[in-house]
Amino acid sequence: MNKKWAILIAVSIILAGFVFNIVLSNQKEEVKRKSRNNKLSPKKIIIIGQKSYPLEITLSGPLHSLNRISIHSEVSGIMKQRSQQFRAGNNFDKDEVMLQIQDEEYRNNLLSNKSSLMNQITSMLPDMKIDYPQSVDKWRSYLQEFELEEDLSPLPDPANDQERYFLASRNIYTQYYQIKSMETKLDKYNIKAPFSGTLTKSEVNPGTMIKAGQKIGEFISNDIYEMEAFAGLKDISKVKVGKEVTLTNEEIPGKFKGKIDRINSEIDRSSQTIKVYIITKDERLRDGLYMQAHIKSKSPSNSARIPKTAVTNNKVWTVKDSTLSRRKVNIYDEQDDHFIVTDLPEGTKIIQHSSKNLRENMKINAHNKSKPKQKKSKQ
Repeated sequence: MNKKWAILIAVSIILAGFVFNIVLSNQKEEVKRKSRNNKLSPKKIIIIGQKSYPLEITLSGPLHSLNRISIHSEVSGIMKQRSQQFRAGNNFDKDEVMLQIQDEEYRNNLLSNKSSLMNQITSMLPDMKIDYPQSVDKWRSYLQEFELEEDLSPLPDPANDQERYFLASRNIYTQYYQIKSMETKLDKYNIKAPFSGTLTKSEVNPGTMIKAGQKIGEFISNDIYEMEAFAGLKDISKVKVGKEVTLTNEEIPGKFKGKIDRINSEIDRSSQTIKVYIITKDERLRDGLYMQAHIKSKSPSNSARIPKTAVTNNKVWTVKDSTLSRRKVNIYDEQDDHFIVTDLPEGTKIIQHSSKNLRENMKINAHNKSKPKQKKSKQ
């Protein structure tokens, strides 16, 4: 009996559960499935307009004096002591003597040779009076004006070939040109400034024995400087020889004018830059000063200014008839949060914010955004 009741209770529970499940199933609302839509949420688009935009390229580099020379001695001797010493930092005017080397011995040899020439001319006058009487007076005048301490004057011109041969046989020409060569060398015992400037390095002291060919210092001018700037490959097409630039330095107030003098054609292998040489002139500048050069330029007339958010891997999404397509753009320049591009036709529509969810030929909802307002750049 107990077993029979247990079976009836179990069956009753199962039937009650089945009925309860049917009731609950009838009470549930049908789950609404989201309908698929190929169109994404609305996207902002930009309509491209073309124009030329002002640009500014900034280059940097050190200044060097345009006129810089290493000073070498062409003669040997002991360096003399002078009131204006041959010391780094001293200024010299053009043709001012910077350094003197003792020349007494060489000067005496020169005077001896001049005296020999004078005696030779004197001894030939009697023969010349007989053979070339028409030339005696001009040679006599030459002797009267002969000064041992002065540079040798040019010899009188011979009246004909016979007189020239006569002078050559008396060794007049040989002695004359030897003396002129010695006079030239004597000048080299006084080393003069080739231009006005500053001695930046001195390697000798008074009393030092200087040898011919020895480097004794370095000398620079203070009026004209050359800036060696470095331009990247993307900027070099905007840099032109002869273009005026503005130079600045954080430590010196004001601006300096400069002009692009030349552009190197070789690319530096380590930095992948090209050297640009800029000439400038100002008394406040110094050799070795680090400067920045600001070069104004313009983009081509078919340029467009688009936000960087629209570009991914140099490509933008264009919209035509609510359909997306991918297009590569040529980035001409970069300005803050915008790119200047040069190959988007007038009226092209592009997505303002690129996204990895976008796909080729995708249909989108889009609402137009007017052409982006361009920042007015100072010319």
